[in-house]
Amino acid sequence: MLNKMKVIINLGILLLAPFWLGAQSVADAYVLEAMTNNKALLQKQNLVAQKRSEVSQAQGLFAPQLSFQANYTLAYGGRELNFPVGDMLNPAYAALNELTESNQFPTDIENVEEQFLPHNFQETKLRLIQPIFNSDLYYNLKARQNLLSLEQARVEAYELELAYTVKTAYYQYLQSEEGIKVYESNMASLKALLETNRKLVKEGQQSPEAVYRTQVAINHLKADWQAAVESRDRARNYFNFLLNRPLSKAITIDSNVNSGTLAPDTNISQRPELKALEAARLAQANEVNRLSAQRLPNLNLVVDAGFQGFGYEFDEQEFLLMQVGLQWNIFSGFSRRSQQATANLQLENLQLQEAELLQQLRLQVAQAWVQLESAQAQMSAQQAATENARKNLEIAQKKYAQGQILLLELLDAQNSYQAEQQALLISTYRIPMAVAAIERATAL
Repeated sequence: MLNKMKVIINLGILLLAPFWLGAQSVADAYVLEAMTNNKALLQKQNLVAQKRSEVSQAQGLFAPQLSFQANYTLAYGGRELNFPVGDMLNPAYAALNELTESNQFPTDIENVEEQFLPHNFQETKLRLIQPIFNSDLYYNLKARQNLLSLEQARVEAYELELAYTVKTAYYQYLQSEEGIKVYESNMASLKALLETNRKLVKEGQQSPEAVYRTQVAINHLKADWQAAVESRDRARNYFNFLLNRPLSKAITIDSNVNSGTLAPDTNISQRPELKALEAARLAQANEVNRLSAQRLPNLNLVVDAGFQGFGYEFDEQEFLLMQVGLQWNIFSGFSRRSQQATANLQLENLQLQEAELLQQLRLQVAQAWVQLESAQAQMSAQQAATENARKNLEIAQKKYAQGQILLLELLDAQNSYQAEQQALLISTYRIPMAVAAIERATAL
């Protein structure tokens, strides 16, 4: 039975040790599944699509805007324009007729009474508006592009964190599965010892106390096994939660480990957090430039073409109107200066945050490599400790069979070996978790 346990442990080490040499195909496949199904990631991707739409909207502001406009006016009452044309001309024309003894000049001219509001008036036209120079539009587009890059970097950062979380959760599940196997293997050994003790008691070579003590050890191990099963189930539920799957869905255990080399790498230039902060800084810089450019005028071209007149006759009612409009904000009560000062301070803060983040990421990479080196050294030491515990157990089993030691000493050796097995599992799985931390720290 002891040899069987040795084979199980060595096989586990053989399968787990290459974790730090290359990525697991099953783990990578689960990461891809999480990228597809994770709800939080899908929400962030929708934000990217929203920002991309806002960039398209900002680009559209540079294009000419063409609209069709038509209105028809009916008006009654209101102010009127009274012009006494008849009162002024009729007496003069009558005098001229007397002087010329003729009727050449009309004397029945009526006074003019015209209301200001146009009645039966229509205007049907196409209006074209084309920005010629507008600094707000230019820097608005630049800022929208920066904000799009910011959201894209945030998605990359979440994907990086999600990949690390999924891999860590996967390794924790594998560790809990292997831990259950260790308990089951030791349970088989204790049950075999129980049968041996029963035979010895029956033959009068051992007291009944040996059976009871062995049974107590089995009961304790059952409790530990049940706790390990509960821990395994929690690990499985959390892992499936990350992948947005049914919590009780089975998880594939990868026994095919791909070998590879994890070259030392401390490069952090690809970290999405840096890209995000850089995009935020560029967006703020464009805001500063926009405020500075407000001292420049805006220039627009407006073209109206259509028909205008009383009634819809369209005969000699066509018209064309072209206007060039200039707007220049010369003075705004020093509010623009205050806005520029605020924007410059915000830009300075982002630059300081960028420098601080750079140092934090360098520290994270350094600590990740230290963690990996420590995990490798710890596993090597734990392998030796586990092997010594195994040999000690073999000796204790032989001595117990020869009646040279008490049952309590054998059970103590059994417990010690079991504890070293569990410690070996923990130290072994620390290595792939440390690799995952390096992958996150260097954005591999």
